[in-house]
Amino acid sequence: MADEGAEEYKKKGNDAFAQKSWDEAIKNYNKAIQLDPKQAAYYSNRAACLSSKGDHNSALNDANKCIELDPNFVKGYSRKGKALFDLRRWDEAEAAYQAGLGVDPENKNLQSGLAEVEAGRNRANRPSSSSGSSSFGFGGAGGIGGMFNNILGKFKRGGLGGRMQMYLVVFAGYYIYKNFINKQTPGTDTASDEQTGPEMDDDDTDRQATSSVLTLKRGFKEISGHWLGYLEAESQASTMLLMLHRSSLSAEAEFGKTIPSLLEEASKSTPATSLRLLAPDRPCHGYSPCSTSAASDVKWLHGLLRVKGKAKSMAYVASGREASQMVLNLVRQRKESAQILLVSPSTASGADAASWRKLKSAADVGTWIKNQDGLRTAADAAEAVRWAAAAATKEEKGNEASGELDVKGLPDGSTVSILTAADEVEDKGLMEELETQGVVVRTQQASGQSNYEELVVTEALQLIQAPADA
Repeated sequence: MADEGAEEYKKKGNDAFAQKSWDEAIKNYNKAIQLDPKQAAYYSNRAACLSSKGDHNSALNDANKCIELDPNFVKGYSRKGKALFDLRRWDEAEAAYQAGLGVDPENKNLQSGLAEVEAGRNRANRPSSSSGSSSFGFGGAGGIGGMFNNILGKFKRGGLGGRMQMYLVVFAGYYIYKNFINKQTPGTDTASDEQTGPEMDDDDTDRQATSSVLTLKRGFKEISGHWLGYLEAESQASTMLLMLHRSSLSAEAEFGKTIPSLLEEASKSTPATSLRLLAPDRPCHGYSPCSTSAASDVKWLHGLLRVKGKAKSMAYVASGREASQMVLNLVRQRKESAQILLVSPSTASGADAASWRKLKSAADVGTWIKNQDGLRTAADAAEAVRWAAAAATKEEKGNEASGELDVKGLPDGSTVSILTAADEVEDKGLMEELETQGVVVRTQQASGQSNYEELVVTEALQLIQAPADA
């Protein structure tokens, strides 16, 4: 029987843990251990906090003490596997999870941990020259470094013209700004890589709670002769969530806060929701240079999804009118029922698309940016300027979305959720047209900006879970 006073400190520790107040939680678990040093759960809980702080060696010590006190306390093996995973000691992590499965062969957290160890080992052993991604760094011959090498090779062979050379220069400057000058941009903190890995659970009861979150990485792929940049969270899940940002922004600017929250909430749900997430920078946005295709063309999306591997089920989030039309076109062409969230689908773009072709000088840009609505942060404004300047060099037409969304021909069984901001007017015509097509429609309107972002996460989670429930 645990000491009553120790249990009180444990409860305080659990409350602090839920608030991510790691030091406060550790302080309370320390007091619980002082009063009753024989309770395995106290060491397990403290290990979870230490892992969250990045102190993986101390977390491993606590996990070993937990198992020593109670070899049947299965969460101790989960803590040990997590700590060894974060230390990149793949074989030992695998052995820890296997030992736990010897106690509880059906434990989902341990099974998930094993899968993450295998994925981590494969990533670590993957030759750098064949890697298509990097954790927001140059990544040696892979990732951005590999992309530059390939492009420079084409320069030497005469495979790229003057415009593509200009794109490379702009792209390189943009990359340096985003990753070395503007290090505080949400969603690009590489230090978090050390704090991610297999799922963890809470020891207060048998329920699952806070778990570590999948690693968010930046990757690059060459699709049909054009480079694409994207954010992704890889896992063994059968469901993929594709997220498309609105015009003038980028995946990072649009979803830089949303994606981490989404991954965290997915890992905390009961049971934990497993997913693969892909958020590409659309052509002419973010890290993706402009292409020669019309803005509504989705061939590049088909190509990206093909090289990223087939998912058993797909869910989609699209922000703004143009991205919404792209997702609708993609779903129609794939001919598979889908769960779709359209965020502000009547908003043509985050910037006035009618005037960016007139930009000729820095003074033009300064005047233009002052007249744009919907750009909430300095990062949004920077993205919009870069997009407008790049798009203004294009000779092709058809880059601005206009008119009503084409929702005809969506596959049977598809559902569409529509989320609008507090200051937007709901598009009744869009809802009626979807219902006429036999599509199940749900609508929500946010009460404010913070509520808007929370609703995106909540609605996206429902999309992910819907295919499995069908």
